[in-house]
Amino acid sequence: MIVDIEEFAEFIKSRGGTVSVREAQRSMRRLRTAHDAEKALGEIVKAGLAEWVTLPTNKQGHVSRGVKLLNGSIEQKIETVCSFEAIEKTLYELARKIDEIHRVEGGTEYRDDCILFLKQLTDKLDEWRVSE
Repeated sequence: MIVDIEEFAEFIKSRGGTVSVREAQRSMRRLRTAHDAEKALGEIVKAGLAEWVTLPTNKQGHVSRGVKLLNGSIEQKIETVCSFEAIEKTLYELARKIDEIHRVEGGTEYRDDCILFLKQLTDKLDEWRVSE
């Protein structure tokens, strides 16, 4: 993750709730390129905090790409996203631990059951994220 989601969402909120790729790149030191800025904005969209929009520019006939924060309590949405990130991190750590145990002790059947269970949890997490 290029930027902290909470910090970035607050930055967008401070800009009136809408920010262009160029404005994000120029305003945040960590976003060195337009690609970095677009990727960071994409993370906000993927987290369900904003949507992609087309923004007018000062040049007649030109538009730029950006994001607009979605309606609703940004704090509540950030809390939900951060908890999803914590769950994803925990699932990843569990998967690594299962793989480590398998290499040391063997037991393919147990490992496969655990991996299936983790996959089901990950799918459920994705369903929850979409429903938020």
